[in-house]
Amino acid sequence: MVDRSLRDLMGNNVPFGGKIFLCAGDFRHIAPVVEKAQTPQEIVSASLCSSDLWQHFVPFRLTAPQRTRGADAYSAFLLQVGNGTAPEVRFGEGREAEFLVALPGVRHSPDVDHLIAEIYPPEIVSDPDAAAKRAILASLNINVKVNQQGCPGRCWRATP
Repeated sequence: MVDRSLRDLMGNNVPFGGKIFLCAGDFRHIAPVVEKAQTPQEIVSASLCSSDLWQHFVPFRLTAPQRTRGADAYSAFLLQVGNGTAPEVRFGEGREAEFLVALPGVRHSPDVDHLIAEIYPPEIVSDPDAAAKRAILASLNINVKVNQQGCPGRCWRATP
């Protein structure tokens, strides 16, 4: 798509319209979306590396990760995620089970009730100052609603 657009804009048939085209990234993290792909090999065959244009590329490899320089444990964890070898946590049962990457130093709760009980045990709920120092964070509004539905009657609530 980029190649065709640049050829059209530049009015020639030279790869990328004769312009220098810089792309960066780890191909493990930016695999193309291939509908109905049956194997990882089918996805790789649709990637830039398998394109006729690949012969025009000059790959450069960094000898050391730059963004994670000095954070060896985090760098190793990212490599595990990229290679698909990172430890996983199982949530749910049977066909409904979901496997998520286990984040180091993060506790995982199997359900909302367990999460609320861990963050707001009775000794915390009975102490407003201690309860005010704790929070359950959620990235989606639907998760906030689920957490709020689980709290009434169990969690201390501030009054105006």
